[in-house]
Amino acid sequence: MAAAMRHRGPDDEGFLVKEPRAPSVALGMRRLSIIDIAGGRQPIWNETNDVAVILNGEIYNYRELRARLLRLGHTFATQSDTETIAHAWEEWEEECAQELRGMFAFAVLDLRGRLAQAPLLFLARDPLGIKPLYYTQTPEGFFFASEVRALLAAGFRRMR
Repeated sequence: MAAAMRHRGPDDEGFLVKEPRAPSVALGMRRLSIIDIAGGRQPIWNETNDVAVILNGEIYNYRELRARLLRLGHTFATQSDTETIAHAWEEWEEECAQELRGMFAFAVLDLRGRLAQAPLLFLARDPLGIKPLYYTQTPEGFFFASEVRALLAAGFRRMR
């Protein structure tokens, strides 16, 4: 699925697979490196390695959010806008998307077990839908991507 989106992110790719705390979850992404080229590799984890984020897009107000989250006691390892989402999730959970300004689609994998007995996967996109988010639920599982071509590459057919 990530290979089908290589044109969208020729600079970098990242994967989260075979995570012992979430054995049935696999995340992949492609990115065009713009913000924090060296430190912004995804997925990005929080400081305790129990919240992971992948992002398609850009968070315009990440510097302001970062400063706010630092005042609230969060610790950052990068200058990436993606890491800001990980800490915003820790602070505000699903309301974190309301704090973000930009064009984005992202996934948060929360392994803390506070919100559910199993790992929690949360998806969001910008309110205007500038960055799309497509998904499908099948007997084999839940699949999502920011382009239909990635779902087609996984073997799903278009419905008419």
